[in-house]
Amino acid sequence: MNRVRACAVGGSESLLYAIVGKGGIICDSAYTNTSLYTRGERRSRIILGGNPVNNIRLVYANLYVQAGEINGPNTITIEAGLERTSPAQTVLFTFGGQPTITLAPGEYAITDPIPASAFSLTEYPASMELIARTGVTFDSGGTFIGNPTATWVNPSGQSGVVGFTGTSSSQISGTGALTTPAGGAANFHSVLQGPQAVIGQWTKNRDISLMVNGTSIATRLDDVNDTWSSGGGYIIQGTRSVASRTIPTVRISRSSENASHWANGATFRKFLMQYCTHYIDDFGTNDLATGRTAAQALADKQTIWADFKARAIGYGYIINTPVAPRVTSTDSYATLANQTPVSGFATGAARDTLNSSVLALVGASNGPDEIIDTNLDWADSVSLDKFPVTGAANYATDDGVHPTATLHTAAASRVATAAAKWRI
Repeated sequence: MNRVRACAVGGSESLLYAIVGKGGIICDSAYTNTSLYTRGERRSRIILGGNPVNNIRLVYANLYVQAGEINGPNTITIEAGLERTSPAQTVLFTFGGQPTITLAPGEYAITDPIPASAFSLTEYPASMELIARTGVTFDSGGTFIGNPTATWVNPSGQSGVVGFTGTSSSQISGTGALTTPAGGAANFHSVLQGPQAVIGQWTKNRDISLMVNGTSIATRLDDVNDTWSSGGGYIIQGTRSVASRTIPTVRISRSSENASHWANGATFRKFLMQYCTHYIDDFGTNDLATGRTAAQALADKQTIWADFKARAIGYGYIINTPVAPRVTSTDSYATLANQTPVSGFATGAARDTLNSSVLALVGASNGPDEIIDTNLDWADSVSLDKFPVTGAANYATDDGVHPTATLHTAAASRVATAAAKWRI
């Protein structure tokens, strides 16, 4: 079942709802509830984009992504609040006028809007930082879903999270750090859900609203966690500070995901596309590694691009990053001589074919609008099917697949340069 709950969104083009802040991320796993918890709460940091905002709404879903969208394992009830840290104040969201909403597996919901006037503001100013406070209640022993890598949305020193039984009072209407109730667990972050998207209406001028999709590389694996000043993977790093603002993002990428998995279920992610102006993906490496041909992988990517073009705000701008090397090594990737490309990733094989095919389609109706060539940082300048080396073990990769934090940072500079030229 996929069904949107709560009130609809709409309006004239100038007042379209859009992704207005960084802080939305799709759930990626279900977790066994061995402690028989019945409730979880978390605080998730939000940073608004480069223009003022009229109102803010949050999107929640009872589903997660693993080789396509999978319905959550049981019914959940959600309550949410929006916290301003200085001066300390929390305003509670409603769902169709009600204080909570119960979502069956596969359902998703949008909160009612909280206007800036609820915080005695005429508008939410550009780059404002806020906190989403989320409470999720489920049956005793029920399995529950969560966001990946807690510090992507809950950086150290900014947020506290708890998981606990149903005997404690809600902390969603409060301010500041969460406390651990009796029978609960502090920092139970990997299994607690925050908002999947932060949407709102710009007061006048719109900013970019970026959807990030792809594999574990786009998700930031092997880079440091996002502390909101560093880390988070090359896309998040590259969009953190562009023309003195953070570009609003919703991240739907997931480790081990293929472009071909889109066909297994993407209803919710397609729904989120209507709130975005730009899309970036790095699909390809997992597809080729699991036996898809270059032509099949390209067709799968084109399906997603077409879905975005059909739903996005305005033109729907598509950005692609190419498939990185994929190798084995006998010396911890310290030298080129001891790297061996895996099947499909050697010079002239499927990786080259896919990257060349995508490049040839730039500007075409069925192609991307832009390529950010991360292989200028992630591939050796001569042996293009291998990672660069310095003689140090694991300099560029520690597993032959994922670039290290050093390479993420290098590629982030290219993303930032490109992002500075993006327009609506």
